[in-house]
Amino acid sequence: MVCTNGPVILPGPGGFSFELLPDMSDARNFCYRVRGVGGSLSNLSSWELGINCEDFTCLGILVTTAQVEGEEPEYIQGNKIPPAKGFTGIVPAVNLDFTVEQIDQFNPDPDSVIFCITFDQDLFRGCVDVGYIDEDGNVFRTTNQPLIGPTCVPPVTTTVAPTTTVAPTTTVAPTTTVAPTTTVAPTTTVAPTTTVAPTTTVAPTTTVAPTCYTMLYEEKCLYTSTCS
Repeated sequence: MVCTNGPVILPGPGGFSFELLPDMSDARNFCYRVRGVGGSLSNLSSWELGINCEDFTCLGILVTTAQVEGEEPEYIQGNKIPPAKGFTGIVPAVNLDFTVEQIDQFNPDPDSVIFCITFDQDLFRGCVDVGYIDEDGNVFRTTNQPLIGPTCVPPVTTTVAPTTTVAPTTTVAPTTTVAPTTTVAPTTTVAPTTTVAPTTTVAPTTTVAPTCYTMLYEEKCLYTSTCS
């Protein structure tokens, strides 16, 4: 259930708004500003604030006051309304009965009035209803508990689950398969074969001894070669 400090506006003769004043409220004091919306607060003589307490009989009201801003607070009548006697159907509740003249006789039509209720024990802040009855007996009230008000029920504590930090995903780089290195066998350079020209054996020259014969008065030698 979600409720706020307000203002919560109720229709009626001009309409009225109800707003919790957190700065003026604590565990025992609950203060509200009531404002006329399009109408006059002189048309409002009482209103009821719901209280969310099962053991209502053990809860006591010490003081109820009303004041116009800038003026001293005045004591007014504040009564507990048990479940069997709710005027607006808001039960249990606190009924604040007053007249504007009682609050400020010199200002019969104030813009707003601050009401404070002081309880005899510490209470929590919860969601409550608010309502009033006009001069003709018409009831105007909320039914979905939109306003923050006094309650005996402690607030529900929501335990926030610890945040799980997800470790960053490590992306594994793909493995590169290195192709095996092919070792090229060294090329054997064959030295060119030198063809040795066959050695020609020259047959030794046979020197033919000259044939000598004596002619008249001189010796002649004829040389005959056996080689061409």
